Amino acid sequence: MTQQAIDRRVGRPLVAMMAALLTLTAVTAVAAPTPVTLTEITKALEVTTGPSEYVVLVDTSVSMNQDGRAQLVRASLRNMFAALDADDRVAMYTFDKAPKLRYRGPAGNNPDELLSRLPRPSGTNTDIGAAISAGVSEFERSDAKDTGAILLFTDGKVDAPADARFNPVGNAAWKALRVRATAVQKEVSIAPLAISLTSSSDAVLLKQVFDDVTTVPATNLGAYLTNVASQVERAAVRASVQADLNSGVELALDTSPEAGGSADATLSITSKTKHLPLLLTGVTLANGAAVTGAPASVDIPAGETVTVPVKVSVPKGASGDLALTATLESSWQKVTTTDLGLAWKPTTAGRMTVGIAPAPTATSTVTVVAQPTPAEPVFKPWMAYAAAAVGLLALVGLVARLIAARRPRLVGSIKVTREGQVVSEQILQGATMHVSAAGLTGTLTPLIEGKRNVTGIRIAFAGTAKASSGVLRDGESLLVGDTTISWTSERTRMMDMIQA
Repeated sequence: MTQQAIDRRVGRPLVAMMAALLTLTAVTAVAAPTPVTLTEITKALEVTTGPSEYVVLVDTSVSMNQDGRAQLVRASLRNMFAALDADDRVAMYTFDKAPKLRYRGPAGNNPDELLSRLPRPSGTNTDIGAAISAGVSEFERSDAKDTGAILLFTDGKVDAPADARFNPVGNAAWKALRVRATAVQKEVSIAPLAISLTSSSDAVLLKQVFDDVTTVPATNLGAYLTNVASQVERAAVRASVQADLNSGVELALDTSPEAGGSADATLSITSKTKHLPLLLTGVTLANGAAVTGAPASVDIPAGETVTVPVKVSVPKGASGDLALTATLESSWQKVTTTDLGLAWKPTTAGRMTVGIAPAPTATSTVTVVAQPTPAEPVFKPWMAYAAAAVGLLALVGLVARLIAARRPRLVGSIKVTREGQVVSEQILQGATMHVSAAGLTGTLTPLIEGKRNVTGIRIAFAGTAKASSGVLRDGESLLVGDTTISWTSERTRMMDMIQA
């Protein structure tokens, strides 16, 4: 309340003044969204998790015979297998010196049949990296389910053979394994469980490969594994909410004042989320510019656009691009951060061009132009020739750019693997690209079908002893010796991170 408004109220009853102040407080307060529960969010997302993939990795080094550890694993797995649906799929590996597949098939209705495949621990090594790699390979299968869990049981430290691929921990093989798991988690919602049968085991190495790993102590193993399906469900919810946080909202202002001025405008807020409801509680412009007049909070339903009238003010001397950002809350926020372990950072982006109502883009800027001081026009005859020459050069450059722009461009990325390990991943760009990996060199060009549609790549690879060429479409591979080259039209998140 301004000083003038207070002065005008002097002499009025104190009760009236207090009532007015209370009314003002009620109008300006921002009501926080009412939190919902994880169960409510799961229902809203319509998450379904069956049938699911359960990958079990059991340490069979000889130390597992101590203190009843092997018996504890068997009893816990019996409870887990009994709780699974019959059409869930189980892949069970044991590992010591190397991993070995003991069972792959439906969970069925006879847990003891699955447990009969587990041998008595007798190994002399503990190669945890190789075991996790075998687990990742199960989710890389073409028939892998959309949801699942990977469970690593171990009682000791890494003790891989001296010449093992994953020795030492953190080497290039571990990094390549992380890349593989990251790619898999884009396609499959996985609940990773590190189950430590002693207080100092290396089960936590699962965190070097997967995100959002849950560490399960041996003291709580039986009850926890009986409800392992709930962890799979949580992983599916987490993946859906993460995708919505990455989508966020797009902001757009339909007009922009000149520097030193202000103008009425319409702010459009478009939710790009599929499920996540949002509440906008503030909009800001950088460098002293301001957006005012919006309601204290604006509900933004998932996937919808809301418009509100605002006023945009730009200070004198401002020019260039000013960042436009928003403050967002949600009734899902508490569950997102506490139960799902995600950072609350929904993206906000928008763009406004002076005098034109823009379509929302991923650039979070608003353009303002500082007005120059008018100058006395000056004209000399030579200026006409210079202007003509500049115009001709600009035209030539434009034609060249148009020709170049019409040339088909490579898209997507290629992955080079050898013996199941990723050797190289490269983002494709330009009309022609030369690549070199795993002792092979080659040339890539786009495959054109229809009216300039890039539907694949033409590839010609040569090695020291063999050469191969062909056409790859989305998801297809070419085998050159012991090396596989695959092309996909979608870049993996890891490739995006490398490019950034």
